[in-house]
Amino acid sequence: TADVPMVFSLYSPNFGALPGHSCTKNLGTAEEQVTLASFHPFDRIMVPSENLRRTLVRLGINEDKIAHVPPSVDPAMFRPTKTQIEARRELGLNEDSTIVVFVGNYSQWKGVDVLLHSLSRLRQEFPNLLLLAAWGEPYKWSGNQKERVLGMIAELQLEPIIRQTGIVNDIHTVLTAADFLVAPFRCTCKVLDQPLSILEAMASGVPIISTSVGGIPEMLGENQRGLLVEPENADQLTDAIRILVLDRTTRERMASSGREWVLKNAGPQHGDAVTGSIYDTLVGRATEHHVMKEPAR
Repeated sequence: TADVPMVFSLYSPNFGALPGHSCTKNLGTAEEQVTLASFHPFDRIMVPSENLRRTLVRLGINEDKIAHVPPSVDPAMFRPTKTQIEARRELGLNEDSTIVVFVGNYSQWKGVDVLLHSLSRLRQEFPNLLLLAAWGEPYKWSGNQKERVLGMIAELQLEPIIRQTGIVNDIHTVLTAADFLVAPFRCTCKVLDQPLSILEAMASGVPIISTSVGGIPEMLGENQRGLLVEPENADQLTDAIRILVLDRTTRERMASSGREWVLKNAGPQHGDAVTGSIYDTLVGRATEHHVMKEPAR
């Protein structure tokens, strides 16, 4: 009914009516009008990033209607329970390798093809470099690029330096085995604007290389908690991987800084408090409005 508060949780900047990467193009006038109309009935729009909040403001949505509720993980779930060597032994990996982890699927917007091109350039320079790919195909869908990705691996002759785990039930062991995680997103319009794969890696104390798209720069800061490169830029990604392979001190600093940031900004208590405050405010207003409408007795 009209007296019941309505809240919309916006996941990503994918506003387009048609399939595609709408966060990489400007909306047309008609699409903007449809977007604004679709948000009109809601009392609050919850967004996971400042990037999305700014996007809605640019579309003409009142700032008072937008609430920034960052995604959260429980850092206790990612507290180390085994050493890196133990995790590598469990996964059958060489203990002396430099292990880069990719977590995700084969889709185009995850950017794994850019990572494969970077690894092909680095494999001679760093013979111990290994990609641990935690990917899989839970269902068939139109955006799946599995055959293309596997074909690239064969074409670039990368099979010797890639270990494919498939879908994993224990992401914690995969992250514990890693030296760093690479998340080369082309965009965030098909995923959470602050991707959980990055958040979980940070909670695990794993350094990050990712791209300056969506809400990711907010997570990584000015190269304090990870390295940012431009999307689809294999040159920059290659340089960033080289930096983290060679510089253990930087890896350790970023790992520590990333976990501290998660503890301060992305713990479940923070998200619960913000969400609870939003609902308390809306329910309070609705109750007050209802009382004012009650006829005098």
